[in-house]
Amino acid sequence: LVSFSILWFFSNLIPKFITPLNVAGAEHHLDLPEIGICFFVAYIVFIFFKKMKARILKNMMPAFLITILVIYSIVTIKRLRLWRDESLLWANAVKVSPLSLGALNNYSTMLISKGELDKAIIYLKSGLRIRNAFKERIDRDIEAYLRLNLSDAHAQKNMFNEAIEEAKT
Repeated sequence: LVSFSILWFFSNLIPKFITPLNVAGAEHHLDLPEIGICFFVAYIVFIFFKKMKARILKNMMPAFLITILVIYSIVTIKRLRLWRDESLLWANAVKVSPLSLGALNNYSTMLISKGELDKAIIYLKSGLRIRNAFKERIDRDIEAYLRLNLSDAHAQKNMFNEAIEEAKT
């Protein structure tokens, strides 16, 4: 079971290393590999409590499992609070991954929809600077989205010359 758990974990991570991702990290990429970790931890806990002869230690098993359940529940609830509000979600994504062009673009799009154009322009220009610094490693599609959104923000601010320039590039 230990070998299977380790094999499961790494075999499900291999595609993430082969295929380039445009994000610094995304927690949903660990969902499937975590199953291997859960098998491994469950096996270790099972072996530990199987070897314990004292009745008091065996009675600790429910308390141990409840503690783990409570910890995971607290972490899940805390994480779900971010998903209640789009602005909190994308602001956190930019905070956690400031070089993620997808996060910068999505946060800026949300800011544009809320009418916070000056703030959106700052984030979009930041994304374009990052794109220019890492040209060979980043997909050109994200640059198009950044420029389109920047053009939109300029147009909404009646800065039509800047909007046209961004749309042209």
